[in-house]
Amino acid sequence: MSATTPEDIARLMSVGKDVYTPDEIAELFDNVTVDQVRGAVYRGQLKAVRDGERIVGIHRADFLAWLDEK
Repeated sequence: MSATTPEDIARLMSVGKDVYTPDEIAELFDNVTVDQVRGAVYRGQLKAVRDGERIVGIHRADFLAWLDEK
């Protein structure tokens, strides 16, 4: 995947949230799986709010930045 598109941003904005779970991201993006999101968090490639090993949430801006790098 290349740079974030306006459609990507609009998709996240339409939900009206600033923080998403890995499951919510996977539901919104057909080409991103829950395992990809979790793996990126655990490898330190994607910033996330965590409680131990549990991923509590991912800020929209952090997800979009990761999407741009992917």
